[in-house]
Amino acid sequence: MNTNTQAPAHTHSDVKNIVSAFGMYGSFGLLFGSVGLFAIVWLLDMGIPLHIASALGGITTLTTIGWIGIVGHYADKTGKRKRAIQYQLIIGFVLMLVLMWVPHTYVMYTAYVGFFTVVTILPVIDSIAISIFPIRTGTRVSFLWFKTTLSITYAVGMVGIGWIFDVLGIQVLPFVALILLGLIFAVTLLLDDTKIAKHGISPNKRGAILDLLAVPWVKGFYLFVLLYGLGSAFYYAFVIVHYEALGFTKMQSGIIILFGNVMETLFFMFGKPIINRYRPLKLLVVCAVVAAIRWWLFSEFIDFYTLSAITLLHGITFGMHQSVCAYFIQLNIPDSLSSTAQSMLQTCFVHVPFTIVLPIGGILYPLLGADMFKIGALISIIATVLGVWLAIYKPPAQK
Repeated sequence: MNTNTQAPAHTHSDVKNIVSAFGMYGSFGLLFGSVGLFAIVWLLDMGIPLHIASALGGITTLTTIGWIGIVGHYADKTGKRKRAIQYQLIIGFVLMLVLMWVPHTYVMYTAYVGFFTVVTILPVIDSIAISIFPIRTGTRVSFLWFKTTLSITYAVGMVGIGWIFDVLGIQVLPFVALILLGLIFAVTLLLDDTKIAKHGISPNKRGAILDLLAVPWVKGFYLFVLLYGLGSAFYYAFVIVHYEALGFTKMQSGIIILFGNVMETLFFMFGKPIINRYRPLKLLVVCAVVAAIRWWLFSEFIDFYTLSAITLLHGITFGMHQSVCAYFIQLNIPDSLSSTAQSMLQTCFVHVPFTIVLPIGGILYPLLGADMFKIGALISIIATVLGVWLAIYKPPAQK
């Protein structure tokens, strides 16, 4: 793939798609920076024990694995990515209403799992954004600018809406979710599918996912992402619970995470020269090494200022990691499998690790406390070893 081609001039429809993509990233960032981040606190506030809340999270990530695979395949096969997003938002809106108004315990549990399953629309949004602005040398603006919007609004959700939860109570979380779902739906109306390069499914009849996994180095890449995600999941799944246990307010928790979010945003804005200069697999090894250091340090300190400083490593462990993974997919995986590849990335980095870690962590955290995060550090070391092997092996676009 030629990485030095210039981007063509944008038509009126292209501009609408760009505005829509920025709007979707911004709204989604608000949703998961607030509702997604504080959902477990909301469950605990309703009297649901931690081990049950963690199990619900684990079930959610398990169901999401299948769901985003189906949605990614649909988006690749039909090219109707706008419709795929809108259907999920409508279903999510209905499920949140059920969650609010049907008091039956098992119905509530089912609606909770269903809601957080169907609103996982980020892989399709990523596919749209890469189609509009690839990560490539020669273009001043790229896909990373969309990710910057996501990072900024995620921070606003954490701090701003987290402050609202502190003032009004966590009970208002469902109403916030409904408002943000409506906002995402509204900006999708600007999207014009006919002006985005349509994806045709691979001619191989085995299916898109099997086509991807048939290549050895692709399996190695996704295994690396899986191990990296497992190491990170202990932190991401229990960081808010840990901060609550340390006595921090929701505002303080949001501020700590905000420091890391700022570093993530800075990488999305200014990290493109690094991505262009170094091979992706070498950068992924750096991410894994820094992740191991970060999770180990996180388990050793309890004061606000030190934890804030440690969180600055988030710029590398998340910002650089996500950017490099997206670039790696762009270089090595054809457009006809783009949505599926992005779905697989989210599955391996988020959903499979959370499926494993949430129920285990719900048991381990009360027993081990902060020492549980050392497990993540050890897994990150294993990911480092695999990353070194992949960097030596080199897929076609890396040679």
